Amino acid sequence: PLEQILSSLKQLAIQQSAPDSFLRLINKYMTESLGVQVISELFESFLRVEKPFASGQRLEDTLFTLREEHRGDLKHVMETLISHSNLASKSSCVIRLVSFLAKRPGMARHPRIKSALHQLSGFASQAHADVNVKVRLLLADLDRPHFNHRIGEVTSMLEQLYQSRPGSRAEQDSQNSLVSIQESILDLLKHVLLHGSESLRQVALRILILRSFRAYEVEELVVDQNSSSKNYIYSSWRFRFLQQSTPIRPLSTLLGAKQNLVMTSYDSADNL
Repeated sequence: PLEQILSSLKQLAIQQSAPDSFLRLINKYMTESLGVQVISELFESFLRVEKPFASGQRLEDTLFTLREEHRGDLKHVMETLISHSNLASKSSCVIRLVSFLAKRPGMARHPRIKSALHQLSGFASQAHADVNVKVRLLLADLDRPHFNHRIGEVTSMLEQLYQSRPGSRAEQDSQNSLVSIQESILDLLKHVLLHGSESLRQVALRILILRSFRAYEVEELVVDQNSSSKNYIYSSWRFRFLQQSTPIRPLSTLLGAKQNLVMTSYDSADNL
């Protein structure tokens, strides 16, 4: 029965003794309406307990406020404090739920769930930072157009750049358009690097480097297919801080096109 399912899930959310079992239960009883109700109630239970502690003020001040608000019910204050003491395990549960929703954007956009996500994104305390970041990334992703629409637009721009005459004004304008895109396109460039044609992969890597090094002056950027293997693209460039006279430092990289790519870039957090 629904009541028993909700009861067992709530208990797991509070005690957080078996997060994998928790997710298996959600998957087992998954329907659109039941899933929304279960996840919403779990988020709301977390919010009811953690909101007083999420403002960033001292624990002593939070407890004093709770005591003043519940003068006739100190049992409630103690239960809230005991539940808060399990914050690490409950936060792990919430993060797993957010990851679960990231694969189901339709469910994540449900008004009740999205309202809870917005409240979680407002948590200001350091203790809730992991939840805050994960939720904010999900909300930023939900606000973006569908992946197929985004990849179509960026692929078209990459093709236009590839077809432009080297050194022409059209090439410079096309390149600037891609480098100056305000929202993150790191996932799109990675997709092209892994699955695109040889020509588009080279252009995508060039844009990835320029976007990653926007705080620098990039010179002698060369992107080419490695002669010994078609599975690799070789890139080298020289860079220096803008408006500084420090010597240009050489840097090169060899990226496996058929492997997972790792490149540190603030591109992934442009919208945050």
